[in-house]
Amino acid sequence: MPALTLVVFVASTGFGLAVALTALVIIGVRQEERRETLTDPRPPTIPALLARHVLGACRSRPPEPGDGRDAERRFEPRHRRG
Repeated sequence: MPALTLVVFVASTGFGLAVALTALVIIGVRQEERRETLTDPRPPTIPALLARHVLGACRSRPPEPGDGRDAERRFEPRHRRG
């Protein structure tokens, strides 16, 4: 019985942590949008920093533009059956 209690406790703690982190990300995104600070190097608050990391907005440099050939490529199978 104690093992079952431990499993239930760990599962409920994990679920609570996931809900809390989701709420913090939502708050951070709202702060970023409201203050229009997405292009600033430093986020205004800790939830905004967390939201940037979770959503992948933190990059060391902007992506390089493609040369346009990617859109023209066709699907080519790797292996031919035969």
